[in-house]
Amino acid sequence: MFNELFPQWGSRHLAIANILDNLLAYTSIVLITAVLCGLVLLLPVWWTLAIRFLLRMRERFGEEASTRRGFTLVELLIVIAIITVLIGILLPAVQKARDSAARTECANNLRQLGAASMNEALDYGKIPQAQIVDPLGNTRLWYGTVTPAGVVDPSTGFLPKYFESNVKVLECPSLSTGDSFYVHRNSSGTPFHVNYGWNPYLAERWLSNFQTSQTYLFSDSAQLDAADNLTEADFLSLPSAASVQSSLSHFRHTHLANVAFLDGHVESLQLLLSPLNSNPRDLGFPSDVDFPYNGK
Repeated sequence: MFNELFPQWGSRHLAIANILDNLLAYTSIVLITAVLCGLVLLLPVWWTLAIRFLLRMRERFGEEASTRRGFTLVELLIVIAIITVLIGILLPAVQKARDSAARTECANNLRQLGAASMNEALDYGKIPQAQIVDPLGNTRLWYGTVTPAGVVDPSTGFLPKYFESNVKVLECPSLSTGDSFYVHRNSSGTPFHVNYGWNPYLAERWLSNFQTSQTYLFSDSAQLDAADNLTEADFLSLPSAASVQSSLSHFRHTHLANVAFLDGHVESLQLLLSPLNSNPRDLGFPSDVDFPYNGK
Protein backbone atom coordinates (compact mmCIF):
# COMPACT_ATOMS: atom_id res chain seq x y z
CA MET A 1 0.00 0.00 0.00
CA PHE A 2 2.67 2.53 1.01
CA ASN A 3 4.83 1.48 -1.94
CA GLU A 4 1.94 2.24 -4.25
CA LEU A 5 1.17 5.58 -2.58
CA PHE A 6 4.84 6.63 -2.58
CA PRO A 7 6.57 4.97 -5.55
CA GLN A 8 9.34 7.55 -5.39
CA TRP A 9 10.64 5.91 -2.23
CA GLY A 10 12.38 3.27 -4.31
CA SER A 11 13.85 -0.04 -3.23
CA ARG A 12 15.99 1.54 -0.49
CA HIS A 13 12.88 2.20 1.53
CA LEU A 14 11.22 -1.11 0.75
CA ALA A 15 11.73 -2.43 4.27
CA ILE A 16 10.12 0.70 5.77
CA ALA A 17 7.14 0.38 3.42
CA ASN A 18 6.74 -3.29 4.34
CA ILE A 19 6.79 -2.47 8.06
CA LEU A 20 4.16 0.25 7.59
CA ASP A 21 1.96 -2.09 5.54
CA ASN A 22 2.17 -4.79 8.21
CA LEU A 23 1.52 -2.25 10.97
CA LEU A 24 -1.60 -0.98 9.19
CA ALA A 25 -2.94 -4.50 8.61
CA TYR A 26 -2.32 -5.74 12.14
CA THR A 27 -3.66 -2.53 13.68
CA SER A 28 -6.98 -3.17 11.96
CA ILE A 29 -7.06 -6.69 13.43
CA VAL A 30 -6.29 -5.38 16.92
CA LEU A 31 -9.03 -2.74 16.71
CA ILE A 32 -11.70 -5.18 15.51
CA THR A 33 -10.64 -7.77 18.08
CA ALA A 34 -10.78 -5.13 20.81
CA VAL A 35 -14.33 -4.22 19.81
CA LEU A 36 -15.34 -7.88 19.83
CA CYS A 37 -13.74 -8.47 23.23
CA GLY A 38 -15.45 -5.36 24.54
CA LEU A 39 -18.83 -6.65 23.47
CA VAL A 40 -18.13 -10.04 25.04
CA LEU A 41 -17.08 -8.39 28.30
CA LEU A 42 -20.25 -6.31 28.19
CA LEU A 43 -22.49 -9.37 27.82
CA PRO A 44 -23.76 -9.00 31.43
CA VAL A 45 -24.74 -5.42 30.62
CA TRP A 46 -26.54 -6.49 27.45
CA TRP A 47 -28.25 -9.26 29.44
CA THR A 48 -29.38 -6.82 32.15
CA LEU A 49 -30.71 -4.35 29.59
CA ALA A 50 -32.57 -7.12 27.78
CA ILE A 51 -34.12 -8.32 31.05
CA ARG A 52 -35.20 -4.80 31.95
CA PHE A 53 -36.73 -4.42 28.50
CA LEU A 54 -38.68 -7.64 28.94
CA LEU A 55 -39.86 -6.60 32.39
CA ARG A 56 -41.15 -3.29 31.08
CA MET A 57 -42.91 -5.05 28.23
CA ARG A 58 -44.63 -7.40 30.65
CA GLU A 59 -45.71 -4.52 32.88
CA ARG A 60 -47.00 -2.63 29.85
CA PHE A 61 -49.23 -5.54 28.95
CA GLY A 62 -50.80 -5.47 32.42
CA GLU A 63 -49.13 -8.38 34.17
CA GLU A 64 -48.93 -7.86 37.93
CA ALA A 65 -45.43 -7.66 39.38
CA SER A 66 -46.40 -9.97 42.26
CA THR A 67 -47.26 -12.80 39.89
CA ARG A 68 -43.92 -12.71 38.04
CA ARG A 69 -41.88 -15.78 38.89
CA GLY A 70 -39.46 -15.91 35.95
CA PHE A 71 -39.15 -15.66 32.21
CA THR A 72 -40.60 -17.89 29.57
CA LEU A 73 -38.43 -19.95 27.25
CA VAL A 74 -39.36 -17.70 24.34
CA GLU A 75 -38.14 -14.61 26.20
CA LEU A 76 -34.81 -16.25 27.04
CA LEU A 77 -34.38 -17.36 23.43
CA ILE A 78 -34.97 -13.81 22.25
CA VAL A 79 -32.22 -12.50 24.52
CA ILE A 80 -29.81 -15.23 23.37
CA ALA A 81 -30.69 -14.49 19.75
CA ILE A 82 -29.89 -10.79 20.18
CA ILE A 83 -26.48 -11.56 21.66
CA THR A 84 -25.78 -14.16 18.95
CA VAL A 85 -26.61 -11.65 16.21
CA LEU A 86 -24.22 -9.10 17.70
CA ILE A 87 -21.38 -11.64 17.76
CA GLY A 88 -22.28 -12.93 14.30
CA ILE A 89 -21.99 -9.44 12.86
CA LEU A 90 -18.47 -8.99 14.19
CA LEU A 91 -16.93 -12.41 13.48
CA PRO A 92 -16.97 -12.03 9.66
CA ALA A 93 -15.33 -8.63 10.06
CA VAL A 94 -12.55 -10.18 12.15
CA GLN A 95 -12.00 -12.94 9.57
CA LYS A 96 -11.98 -10.40 6.75
CA ALA A 97 -9.36 -8.34 8.60
CA ARG A 98 -7.21 -11.45 9.11
CA ASP A 99 -7.46 -12.33 5.41
CA SER A 100 -6.54 -8.78 4.47
CA ALA A 101 -3.51 -8.87 6.77
CA ALA A 102 -2.36 -12.19 5.27
CA ARG A 103 -2.76 -10.82 1.73
CA THR A 104 -0.75 -7.75 2.71
CA GLU A 105 2.05 -9.87 4.19
CA CYS A 106 2.06 -12.01 1.03
CA ALA A 107 2.32 -8.87 -1.12
CA ASN A 108 5.29 -7.73 0.96
CA ASN A 109 7.00 -11.08 0.33
CA LEU A 110 6.50 -10.61 -3.40
CA ARG A 111 7.90 -7.07 -3.25
CA GLN A 112 11.04 -8.42 -1.61
CA LEU A 113 11.36 -11.11 -4.29
CA GLY A 114 10.87 -8.47 -6.95
CA ALA A 115 13.52 -6.23 -5.41
CA ALA A 116 15.92 -9.20 -5.23
CA SER A 117 15.35 -9.91 -8.93
CA MET A 118 16.07 -6.30 -9.84
CA ASN A 119 19.26 -6.28 -7.77
CA GLU A 120 20.39 -9.43 -9.55
CA ALA A 121 19.63 -7.80 -12.91
CA LEU A 122 21.59 -4.68 -11.94
CA ASP A 123 24.57 -6.74 -10.78
CA TYR A 124 24.76 -8.96 -13.85
CA GLY A 125 23.14 -6.82 -16.52
CA LYS A 126 20.24 -9.19 -17.23
CA ILE A 127 17.37 -10.95 -15.51
CA PRO A 128 18.59 -14.19 -13.86
CA GLN A 129 18.70 -17.50 -15.71
CA ALA A 130 15.86 -19.97 -15.31
CA GLN A 131 18.14 -22.77 -14.11
CA ILE A 132 21.64 -24.27 -14.27
CA VAL A 133 22.16 -28.03 -14.02
CA ASP A 134 25.61 -29.29 -13.01
CA PRO A 135 27.15 -32.68 -13.99
CA LEU A 136 25.88 -34.26 -10.74
CA GLY A 137 22.28 -33.41 -11.57
CA ASN A 138 21.95 -30.56 -9.05
CA THR A 139 19.70 -27.80 -10.38
CA ARG A 140 20.36 -24.20 -9.43
CA LEU A 141 17.11 -22.23 -9.39
CA TRP A 142 15.98 -18.79 -8.33
CA TYR A 143 15.36 -19.88 -4.69
CA GLY A 144 18.17 -22.45 -4.20
CA THR A 145 19.99 -25.48 -5.54
CA VAL A 146 17.91 -28.68 -5.64
CA THR A 147 19.61 -32.08 -5.51
CA PRO A 148 18.23 -35.09 -7.45
CA ALA A 149 16.74 -36.25 -4.13
CA GLY A 150 14.77 -33.00 -3.82
CA VAL A 151 16.82 -31.42 -1.02
CA VAL A 152 17.15 -27.64 -1.30
CA ASP A 153 20.13 -25.48 -0.34
CA PRO A 154 18.75 -21.90 -0.39
CA SER A 155 22.16 -20.28 0.09
CA THR A 156 23.16 -21.03 -3.51
CA GLY A 157 20.05 -19.81 -5.36
CA PHE A 158 20.12 -16.81 -7.69
CA LEU A 159 18.06 -14.56 -5.41
CA PRO A 160 18.28 -15.53 -1.68
CA LYS A 161 21.52 -13.59 -1.16
CA TYR A 162 19.54 -10.40 -1.80
CA PHE A 163 17.11 -11.08 1.05
CA GLU A 164 19.72 -12.59 3.42
CA SER A 165 18.50 -16.15 2.71
CA ASN A 166 15.39 -15.50 4.80
CA VAL A 167 13.30 -18.40 3.46
CA LYS A 168 10.18 -17.06 5.21
CA VAL A 169 9.91 -14.70 2.24
CA LEU A 170 9.03 -17.77 0.15
CA GLU A 171 6.01 -18.65 2.32
CA CYS A 172 2.52 -17.28 1.77
CA PRO A 173 0.64 -16.85 5.10
CA SER A 174 -2.69 -17.57 3.40
CA LEU A 175 -1.66 -21.05 2.26
CA SER A 176 -2.43 -23.88 4.67
CA THR A 177 -1.59 -27.32 3.26
CA GLY A 178 -0.21 -30.63 4.38
CA ASP A 179 3.25 -32.03 3.73
CA SER A 180 2.05 -33.63 0.50
CA PHE A 181 1.83 -30.17 -1.06
CA TYR A 182 5.61 -29.71 -0.96
CA VAL A 183 7.86 -31.58 -3.36
CA HIS A 184 11.15 -30.35 -1.86
CA ARG A 185 12.78 -30.80 1.54
CA ASN A 186 15.49 -28.95 3.43
CA SER A 187 18.59 -30.63 4.86
CA SER A 188 16.71 -31.68 8.01
CA GLY A 189 14.03 -33.49 6.01
CA THR A 190 11.17 -31.09 6.72
CA PRO A 191 9.21 -29.49 3.85
CA PHE A 192 10.90 -26.59 2.07
CA HIS A 193 8.23 -24.01 1.28
CA VAL A 194 8.08 -22.37 -2.14
CA ASN A 195 4.64 -20.79 -2.45
CA TYR A 196 5.43 -18.46 -5.36
CA GLY A 197 6.11 -19.01 -9.04
CA TRP A 198 8.72 -17.09 -11.03
CA ASN A 199 8.19 -16.08 -14.65
CA PRO A 200 10.87 -18.02 -16.60
CA TYR A 201 10.10 -16.24 -19.88
CA LEU A 202 12.06 -13.23 -18.60
CA ALA A 203 15.26 -15.24 -18.11
CA GLU A 204 18.47 -13.73 -19.50
CA ARG A 205 16.67 -10.86 -21.20
CA TRP A 206 17.13 -7.12 -20.87
CA LEU A 207 14.62 -5.05 -18.92
CA SER A 208 14.29 -2.77 -21.94
CA ASN A 209 12.59 -5.65 -23.79
CA PHE A 210 9.50 -5.35 -21.59
CA GLN A 211 6.85 -2.90 -20.49
CA THR A 212 7.79 -3.30 -16.84
CA SER A 213 4.49 -2.05 -15.39
CA GLN A 214 2.57 -4.71 -17.36
CA THR A 215 4.93 -7.69 -17.09
CA TYR A 216 4.52 -10.39 -14.44
CA LEU A 217 7.58 -11.36 -12.40
CA PHE A 218 6.15 -13.50 -9.57
CA SER A 219 2.74 -14.81 -8.60
CA ASP A 220 1.03 -16.95 -5.98
CA SER A 221 1.30 -20.36 -7.62
CA ALA A 222 0.41 -24.06 -7.44
CA GLN A 223 -0.38 -26.94 -9.77
CA LEU A 224 -2.07 -30.34 -9.89
CA ASP A 225 0.04 -33.49 -9.93
CA ALA A 226 -0.77 -36.71 -11.83
CA ALA A 227 -3.08 -37.81 -9.01
CA ASP A 228 -4.98 -34.51 -9.15
CA ASN A 229 -3.51 -33.34 -5.82
CA LEU A 230 -2.60 -29.72 -5.26
CA THR A 231 1.17 -29.26 -5.12
CA GLU A 232 3.72 -26.45 -5.24
CA ALA A 233 4.89 -24.79 -8.45
CA ASP A 234 8.03 -22.64 -8.56
CA PHE A 235 7.59 -21.41 -12.16
CA LEU A 236 4.71 -19.99 -14.19
CA SER A 237 3.33 -21.30 -17.49
CA LEU A 238 2.06 -19.41 -20.53
CA PRO A 239 -1.72 -19.19 -21.03
CA SER A 240 -1.34 -20.31 -24.66
CA ALA A 241 0.47 -23.51 -23.60
CA ALA A 242 -1.61 -24.33 -20.54
CA SER A 243 -2.67 -27.84 -19.62
CA VAL A 244 -4.38 -29.40 -16.61
CA GLN A 245 -1.00 -29.96 -14.94
CA SER A 246 0.58 -26.61 -15.83
CA SER A 247 2.17 -24.36 -13.22
CA LEU A 248 -0.61 -21.87 -12.61
CA SER A 249 -1.36 -18.82 -10.53
CA HIS A 250 -3.16 -19.76 -7.32
CA PHE A 251 -6.04 -17.43 -6.43
CA ARG A 252 -5.82 -18.25 -2.74
CA HIS A 253 -6.72 -14.83 -1.29
CA THR A 254 -10.52 -15.07 -1.44
CA HIS A 255 -10.36 -15.78 -5.20
CA LEU A 256 -7.55 -13.29 -5.77
CA ALA A 257 -3.87 -13.90 -6.58
CA ASN A 258 -1.06 -11.53 -5.65
CA VAL A 259 1.15 -10.76 -8.64
CA ALA A 260 4.47 -8.89 -8.57
CA PHE A 261 5.28 -6.88 -11.69
CA LEU A 262 8.65 -6.16 -13.24
CA ASP A 263 8.58 -2.52 -12.11
CA GLY A 264 8.25 -3.59 -8.45
CA HIS A 265 4.56 -3.01 -7.72
CA VAL A 266 2.17 -5.77 -6.59
CA GLU A 267 -1.49 -6.20 -7.48
CA SER A 268 -4.24 -8.59 -6.38
CA LEU A 269 -5.77 -9.92 -9.60
CA GLN A 270 -8.81 -12.02 -10.47
CA LEU A 271 -8.83 -15.25 -12.44
CA LEU A 272 -9.47 -14.71 -16.16
CA LEU A 273 -8.54 -18.06 -17.72
CA SER A 274 -8.26 -21.62 -16.45
CA PRO A 275 -7.44 -24.90 -18.22
CA LEU A 276 -9.53 -26.78 -15.65
CA ASN A 277 -13.14 -27.65 -16.45
CA SER A 278 -14.18 -27.14 -12.85
CA ASN A 279 -11.97 -25.02 -10.65
CA PRO A 280 -12.64 -25.55 -6.93
CA ARG A 281 -8.95 -24.91 -6.17
CA ASP A 282 -8.75 -21.48 -7.77
CA LEU A 283 -6.01 -22.28 -10.31
CA GLY A 284 -5.54 -20.41 -13.57
CA PHE A 285 -4.20 -17.22 -15.10
CA PRO A 286 -4.78 -13.54 -14.32
CA SER A 287 -4.44 -12.88 -18.07
CA ASP A 288 -5.82 -14.65 -21.13
CA VAL A 289 -2.87 -13.62 -23.35
CA ASP A 290 0.88 -14.26 -23.22
CA PHE A 291 1.99 -10.63 -23.33
CA PRO A 292 2.31 -10.10 -19.53
CA TYR A 293 4.60 -13.14 -19.42
CA ASN A 294 6.89 -12.85 -22.45
CA GLY A 295 6.25 -9.37 -23.80
CA LYS A 296 5.01 -10.80 -27.10
